[in-house]
Amino acid sequence: MWLRGTWISSVAVVCIMVIGFPLHTTAAPKWDIIPYEKSWEVSDPKTNNYQNWVEIKLPNGDVFGSYSVLLPNNEIHTTTYNVTGDKGYQQSRSVMKLEL
Repeated sequence: MWLRGTWISSVAVVCIMVIGFPLHTTAAPKWDIIPYEKSWEVSDPKTNNYQNWVEIKLPNGDVFGSYSVLLPNNEIHTTTYNVTGDKGYQQSRSVMKLEL
């Protein structure tokens, strides 16, 4: 009986030690914000292929951009987006019909 009581006491002590042991936590790495401006454009009248994209990242980490494409039905579809503060990704879309 004494042996059983000692074993239970030992298990209890180990459980308390494991539960009470502080976990090693590390803070998430902090990355420097690197501002940038990027863009590209396709303009090919022979194939009627028109596309563009532009994006800028500010020193505070906010990102703004847009991209457009001319579709075969002569509509230009544009998506404008931003990522600012804690709001996450937000976008708006527009369609413009070209009258030829």
